[in-house]
Amino acid sequence: MMCNRKAKNPADRVGTSYHGHHGPVYSLERNPFNPKYFMSIGDWSARVWMEDLKTPIMTTRYHNSYLTGGTWSPTRPGVFFTIKGNGEFDAWDYYYKQNDPALSVKVTEGVSLTSFNVQDTGRLVTIGAADGSATLMELCEGLYTPQPNEKQRYVPAFPKL
Repeated sequence: MMCNRKAKNPADRVGTSYHGHHGPVYSLERNPFNPKYFMSIGDWSARVWMEDLKTPIMTTRYHNSYLTGGTWSPTRPGVFFTIKGNGEFDAWDYYYKQNDPALSVKVTEGVSLTSFNVQDTGRLVTIGAADGSATLMELCEGLYTPQPNEKQRYVPAFPKL
């Protein structure tokens, strides 16, 4: 839902609603390189949206386990990360492939991943699990080093209006 807190009447406060998940939404985050794009994590999928469209411009395939969180890479516009209830961490690289994660790692066995944070340089990821454990992972250079002209390519990579 997109709202305008400065609207003059209550009917104008809610501008747009985005419907797309079949269950709870666990995470919402704007892309740090272009705030018109945002990601929602819910049910069994991640979806990338553009403010001007009411339907997602990208949807991951449905997974066997709930997605429990998601965040964008702080260094690469087309990279985002998701965590799942079955203990898996996925790294998605829009420029590499859109239908499958570029990297999938089983972090815990049978324990839900509940939180995570990506270091500002994009190289390190900390992942928390429901059993109280925390894991620190170092990503490969390809997932955190910006590609040539990636920032300029990012806007046209998704549909333009």
